[in-house]
Amino acid sequence: MNGGSIDVDYLVVGAGAAGMAFTDALVADSDASVLMVDRRHSPGGHWNDAYPFVRLHQPSAFYGVNSRNLGEDRIDEGGPNAGGYERATAPEICSYFQAVLRDLVASGQVEFLPLTTCASNGSERVRTTAQLTGVEREITVRRKVVDAHYLEGTIPATHTPAFAVDDGVQCIPVSELTRASHPAGGYVVMGAGKTGMDACTWLLDNGVDPAEIAWVKPRETWALDRAYWQPRDQVGRFMIGWAASIEAAATATSIPDLFDRL
Repeated sequence: MNGGSIDVDYLVVGAGAAGMAFTDALVADSDASVLMVDRRHSPGGHWNDAYPFVRLHQPSAFYGVNSRNLGEDRIDEGGPNAGGYERATAPEICSYFQAVLRDLVASGQVEFLPLTTCASNGSERVRTTAQLTGVEREITVRRKVVDAHYLEGTIPATHTPAFAVDDGVQCIPVSELTRASHPAGGYVVMGAGKTGMDACTWLLDNGVDPAEIAWVKPRETWALDRAYWQPRDQVGRFMIGWAASIEAAATATSIPDLFDRL
């Protein structure tokens, strides 16, 4: 089925954080027309598939687009982030990007096609396909096709594990932990990144005995102390942390010694 053709200055493929930030900056500084397409139903990229208890690893003020602040610049008074600026949850981030999209569309310069894939023939012409209806459109791009989804990370909720699982073993993405209806016979968390850390701490916070948790870490993770990565009125902490890092680099006698100091 043919849905007609569209002429635009820019075609942005992917409405995650990178695509939204690029389009936001482009609209702010030019009169260019932009068509955004995304295979998901809503902007926000992988945040639409994130596990329910995820939060940003950094203060909300460091994330998002230029035209709209994420969060209220609130200082958390309790919990593990006490004293630091708020960190947005996945639902808050998805809601934020929906608000950003509304602003962009209201500018009159941006059109958004959700649940849409696209293919290029190597020229300025691109064909999009609506995933629900199969309707195809031919897009003429006057200036540039911007691939904003090549940076997209692989998350457990949307990919098949690269390892074999024995019969009788339940293997689930982290997002399924919140749907548990009965105790498991122990938990094995695979991966040493933020998702793995979040899974371990969430299990502990919800009363699982540490002895029931095994953590498989293919490699060690380098993590920064969030106390030194604060914005706004607490930017002085950032200066202190940066100065300490430079001092460690200046005084270290070897690479292992440097990382011990850091």
